[in-house]
Amino acid sequence: MLAPVLLLILASGSFGVMLHSVYVLGQGGVYPSKRIVMKRLQISGGAFLGAFFLLIVLWII
Repeated sequence: MLAPVLLLILASGSFGVMLHSVYVLGQGGVYPSKRIVMKRLQISGGAFLGAFFLLIVLWII
């Protein structure tokens, strides 16, 4: 029962980081640098998709 809750927290947290990264890039900001923001966007996107996929698998099982 704890696993879905933790996965939901991971998915929501990584989604927030993803949205903030897109916002920073959309504003044209380079905080701290565009390369770091793009890497953060890739990592948070991967974490979100992974957590979302695992939630679906746990829901089906």
